[in-house]
Amino acid sequence: MERHLIRIKPLLIAIFFFILICSNIVAKYIKAINYLDEIITILLFSYFCLHIIVHKLKKVDANIIAIIIVLFILGLLGNFKSGVQNNKLYQLLDAFNVFKFAFTMLGARIVFNNASKKEYVIHYLSSMIKLMILVSTVFMLLNFVSDIGMHTDMRFGLRSYNFIFTRVGNLYSAYLICLMVFTTEEYFFPKKSNRLYIVLTLINICATLRSRALAFSVLYLMLYYLFAIEKDKTFKKRYIIPLIVLFGFIAGDQLEFYFTGRTARAALLINGFTTANTYFPLGSGFATYGTAIARDYYSPLYVQYGFARIYGLSPNYTAFLTDSYWPAIMGEFGYFGIILVVVLIYFVFKRILNDCDNEYSRLCVYFGIGILLISSIASSSFFACSRLIVFMCYFARLSTEDNKQLIMKP
Repeated sequence: MERHLIRIKPLLIAIFFFILICSNIVAKYIKAINYLDEIITILLFSYFCLHIIVHKLKKVDANIIAIIIVLFILGLLGNFKSGVQNNKLYQLLDAFNVFKFAFTMLGARIVFNNASKKEYVIHYLSSMIKLMILVSTVFMLLNFVSDIGMHTDMRFGLRSYNFIFTRVGNLYSAYLICLMVFTTEEYFFPKKSNRLYIVLTLINICATLRSRALAFSVLYLMLYYLFAIEKDKTFKKRYIIPLIVLFGFIAGDQLEFYFTGRTARAALLINGFTTANTYFPLGSGFATYGTAIARDYYSPLYVQYGFARIYGLSPNYTAFLTDSYWPAIMGEFGYFGIILVVVLIYFVFKRILNDCDNEYSRLCVYFGIGILLISSIASSSFFACSRLIVFMCYFARLSTEDNKQLIMKP
């Protein structure tokens, strides 16, 4: 009886993680799930604040907080100087949105610091995901031979696969985390069947027929080779250039499509420079450009730039108004602000990497870093990555001292 009671808490954590992975599906039925990123961030950062009241604030965390404070001041000064957005509530909401990836990391690291029974959590979570991947694979094969209503568009003469997710982007975003789960299961329970599920997951990701999904798959395979097969202790600098070349080769045509002509992303990029130049050196401030709050309350800058005439950027159809990250940072904080954001991101990633003490943890964390950096080129990745940050922090805390014995013995 005691043995079964010990397993209840890890099972509940595994179910929570599974809901995080499938949140896009759950949101169809429970609208509050759409705010899961914000809820997670508030809870975790509140825990961090309570923690530092009792314990001493570490220097690296103090540096992160200091950068956030400086950026916050710059953003408010930009609002004051530009006069584009004077609503204080909108400014604060946007500031929270901009910094929540760092807030999430600060809290998640502490929460997972002493988490036990990780092998139980991974095993239960992996079992749930395996069932989903098997069902998804069956429908993926059916999708290619017949129209079963599980595609969003046609590419290369094939139906792009989205299973029961809202969009193909939601599918591969969820399945990228599934890859991390199977990777960590291999750390605890090395079995050949784990690699079969990794392969099936990669096939499902590629079935979305998106260049980014293909780039992520190739990135994972390279990292898997380096860390899981070659057993490299760290990610060596010489790997960076081949990865950049490879990604450029895979996604070059899509980058050209997105950032040339009169596409939404091209308009956001060009006018990001325009905003930074017009309101030099501080930028236009919070809730003015490229963010969810600027979209929801349709920034006056969008009217000025004629976004109403561009598909996906008009007041009546704002689907692409947040399909940018660096243009948004450049517009709201100016060129100096971009440098500070890069430093902030560096400190956040370094903080998570410092928690890794084995190859499989590093594989997952570097993969998460790659996902965010690649996605930031053509999406608002760092504005909506709380769930991914949570998983990165959890996997980083996998310890070589954890029990590696099979846990599902009768």
